[in-house]
Amino acid sequence: MGKIGKSSKARKQTFGHVVPLGGSCLIAKHLQNKGIRVCKFPFDWMYSTPYLVRHALLDDFKTFLDTSKCQRGAGQSEEKLGTIHTVYRRMQSTKAKNVVFPHHQLWSGAKNGRRDRSSYRRSVERLRRVLRSKVRTLFITAMDAEAKTLPILQDEAWQPGQALPCGGPELCCRAEVLRLFECLKSKKKGPFHLEVVYLLRHSRKCRKQVVLQKRTKDRSLRISEMSCKGDHTGLAFREDGDMLAFHKLITDSSCRRFKPVVLDANGTKGYRDKGSTESSPLGAARSSGSRSDLKRKLRFVQKNPKVKGSEAHKRYEVYKKAQTIQEFLNLGGFKGDLAFDQAHGFLTLF
Repeated sequence: MGKIGKSSKARKQTFGHVVPLGGSCLIAKHLQNKGIRVCKFPFDWMYSTPYLVRHALLDDFKTFLDTSKCQRGAGQSEEKLGTIHTVYRRMQSTKAKNVVFPHHQLWSGAKNGRRDRSSYRRSVERLRRVLRSKVRTLFITAMDAEAKTLPILQDEAWQPGQALPCGGPELCCRAEVLRLFECLKSKKKGPFHLEVVYLLRHSRKCRKQVVLQKRTKDRSLRISEMSCKGDHTGLAFREDGDMLAFHKLITDSSCRRFKPVVLDANGTKGYRDKGSTESSPLGAARSSGSRSDLKRKLRFVQKNPKVKGSEAHKRYEVYKKAQTIQEFLNLGGFKGDLAFDQAHGFLTLF
């Protein structure tokens, strides 16, 4: 359908909620690092597919919250164990994937089970509130793709059988994305946009193209394919260029702006809630007068993105080697630079 580009006639839409829908932890972590994520939602820290998400929405998360379906994952230390879900393990993009919740212990008797189960119950209730609200919402899902699975993922006619699947790339295909879009249309009261990205790994150059768009009044869908030079860890891209391209794609600054609506007093800290309304890394960075904030780690994109010859370009060239906020300030960076660079994806706060 063509490359993604800015439209001079595009009218900016304000999104009050941004909800990751999987398929890995990559989106939640990216949104958190960029200051857009303000609370935890159900699919933030798990492996999922459009098929799985639709299943959870249709049964109102009964299977999702059923602890009898959760089992202890394999591993040496219980602190680092993930959770196997006996139903959702069959709804993954590969048949080999067992652990569905890699960062939480949800089975009965787990050391941190009560804490993690409570966290997920709150996340489900937040999503229910989002679905009931009329606030414009951005749903995002990103899925890995390879050359050999691309024809399967591009299928718009695939139909699931009556029995539960056994896992496979077809659960991420366009047909399932379209069914998820229809499901969201029936569940979400207000306007929304569903952004779907297929990440084609190990390409020679980073390239983005829209392969399908659909709009029904104030509900819209866009499916894109993004060729990545490198891989990702499940939490972050290994290549700065891939990270920047992904950030531009999902934030689409030419027509989107974000004013997050706070749903409750539980902000987000890493994989779990925190009992504070200070939930955005950007907010913490802006108030970097405290000693703990000044020690906060960060990483800048090393290729200077500023206009060559400008003062901003000169400052960036100096402070891009900083590894903490204090070092950034010592190297001549301004607080305005910090906010601008994070908003445009040039900076990652940890």
